[in-house]
Amino acid sequence: MRMRRNREWGRWPGRRKRTSITYASTITERYKELFDGGLGRYTGGKATLRVRDGAAPVFHRARPLPYALRDRVDAELERMLRDGVIEPVDCSDWASPLVPVNKADGSLRICADYKATVNPVLLVDRYPLPKIDDVIVRLSGAQYFSKIDLSQAYNQIELDDTKKYTVINTHRGLYRYAYNVQSVE
Repeated sequence: MRMRRNREWGRWPGRRKRTSITYASTITERYKELFDGGLGRYTGGKATLRVRDGAAPVFHRARPLPYALRDRVDAELERMLRDGVIEPVDCSDWASPLVPVNKADGSLRICADYKATVNPVLLVDRYPLPKIDDVIVRLSGAQYFSKIDLSQAYNQIELDDTKKYTVINTHRGLYRYAYNVQSVE
């Protein structure tokens, strides 16, 4: 009786069920550098922003920033500088105003309003995306699923010389993204 119960409960001598928690901790132990919380870097090449020939540069002044947000924006700009996501520049022909956005977790995301500067002259490659119904049909019968959370994914793709289009105008001066930005169309 006891042997049958132990077998049913997965307590058979010499056998342990491997739980997903054990497996996850094994993976995070083996690849510590991938889970250290730092910002990763894509090493497969640099991104290029293509603009129309003869596009006239557009420079927008910084928008007024509420004093209540100033400390949080300063802290986020400092973090981005420290991580190498942005770099200060003295002058630029292109500049877009900074837009601070509150994230769901309460932290702050630094964005820029490119709709009046880069987006109208940007040449964008459009790819057809599959409909959700088609994706669900293709996944039917699948046994393994995964969820990938790419923290600040756009800030991990380095830009080439076209980063001159990604300058943001802030209350502290001009900064240029060294890495790709999500809000550029």
